Amino acid sequence: MKCIWNGFRYSVCEKGIVYSGDSYKVMKPYIGASGYRRVNLSKNGKAQKYLIHRLIAKVFIPNPESLPCVNHKDGDKSNNTVSNLEWCTYSENQKHAYSTGLISAKGSKNGGSKLTEDDIPEIRLLLEEGLTYSNIGEIYNVKKETIRAVYSGANWRHV
Repeated sequence: MKCIWNGFRYSVCEKGIVYSGDSYKVMKPYIGASGYRRVNLSKNGKAQKYLIHRLIAKVFIPNPESLPCVNHKDGDKSNNTVSNLEWCTYSENQKHAYSTGLISAKGSKNGGSKLTEDDIPEIRLLLEEGLTYSNIGEIYNVKKETIRAVYSGANWRHV
């Protein structure tokens, strides 16, 4: 077990558990809006929220390159053990999230998409009926290139 920082009376262990003061009482974590486990720590009477995985990484994992992110290797946000954490860049963190399926930019989950999964079968039916890419694009308020990408399978292949 190691102390977190000077001025704080808390300790952490390699298993991702945070303890309070000299009593080593286990601090009760909570899940924040982002899905990560957090804990409130007080210093000089002022409470602050901390991400547990970042506390663990700062204490146990060297970061000589001053990398900004802490990645959960197995993709499980609740697994804050030292062996599951690593420092990385923002780009590496995003690539890991996509490669493990934690983030999907397919279909309507892509924030820039104007179409939905329900629109795609309708668009394909309109194409079979002979409407042009431009006509269908006007109906759905998208460019004709978007409709062409639906038709060719370049986009919305999963539907």
